[in-house]
Amino acid sequence: MSFSKRIVLILNALDMTGPSFAALNIIPDLLSSGCAVMIIARAGGEREEMFSALGCDVRIFPHLGVPILGRKILDSIRKFEPSIIHAHCPDCAAAAHKIAKSLSLPLFVTVNRLDNLESLEKLKTDNNCRLIALSEAIREKLINKEGFAQEVIKVIPNGLNLKHFPAVSTNIKTTAQFERLPVVGTYGTLIEHKGQQDFLVAAKSVLERGLDAEFLIMGHGPDKQKLRDRADNLKISSRLTFSASTITDSQNISNINIFVEPTRKEGFGMSVLQAMAMGIPVVACGVGGLFSLIEHEVTGLLISAGDSKAMADSICRLLKDQALCNELSHNARIRVEEEFSSKIITQKLLNYYQSIYATV
Repeated sequence: MSFSKRIVLILNALDMTGPSFAALNIIPDLLSSGCAVMIIARAGGEREEMFSALGCDVRIFPHLGVPILGRKILDSIRKFEPSIIHAHCPDCAAAAHKIAKSLSLPLFVTVNRLDNLESLEKLKTDNNCRLIALSEAIREKLINKEGFAQEVIKVIPNGLNLKHFPAVSTNIKTTAQFERLPVVGTYGTLIEHKGQQDFLVAAKSVLERGLDAEFLIMGHGPDKQKLRDRADNLKISSRLTFSASTITDSQNISNINIFVEPTRKEGFGMSVLQAMAMGIPVVACGVGGLFSLIEHEVTGLLISAGDSKAMADSICRLLKDQALCNELSHNARIRVEEEFSSKIITQKLLNYYQSIYATV
């Protein structure tokens, strides 16, 4: 039995977060494969119009997370006649589970992180539920720590629509050759475990070694002022820029010459994937899902988490070695094209939907 390719994707909000961005990347390929897509979310956001512009049936239900699902929600979904319910993050799992049970449909939940997975507990006893882990690290956590059976989990990473992330030149620009200094940048929520403090210490070390560069921290979060104060104490504020921009728009990352991922834990690493897609050499901490993206010395440089000296060493190495930058950039772009393009990932999803739908 084949499924009707009518899919309900459930998100918390249509905002600038990772799950929303990941959904936007695969929807065009779902639609071109003959699927119809309904988007259900608790809240709208900056990307709501983008979902609608793609041709999705977008519905916002602020009470999606209440204990008892309203008839309006179920009636709207029932009229769409879906064959698959897919929650795009664990935070949506409880609401998605209620919808799937009410409509007797298979449920898929994308697990994009390594912690705060309590919302998945009730799914363990539902034979119609499957989990999609974005990396092997997440899969292992779900089996060994959360107690899920390995047969209900499949690893399917996020994909990128490469039309929006063209490869850029990675030539390291120095004051002797060009008008601006090379830019070493990072992106992420400004919270402790994302490692921006380590990035600042590494930046200080790079400058003390006499290498000229500018440093950029993109993102927002509760630690912004703490990071500004730390930069002041390190006396590097004149070489550091904070930006609330995201890197989901290729224009925001195209001026970076070296991308650094200083996080101390990571389920997948979407920002690293974007940098790789654009051919920007990457220095990343070897944690979690980043092992699924970076092969050391081939598609990027891996360092130990929290090791600001190793981070500085790797940044300096790339600043001095244009040939290495070119090699890493070339290899990274090829790997993204071969393994992480949205077309490839969407086909994996469709195959998985079909295989499970045929058994329920």
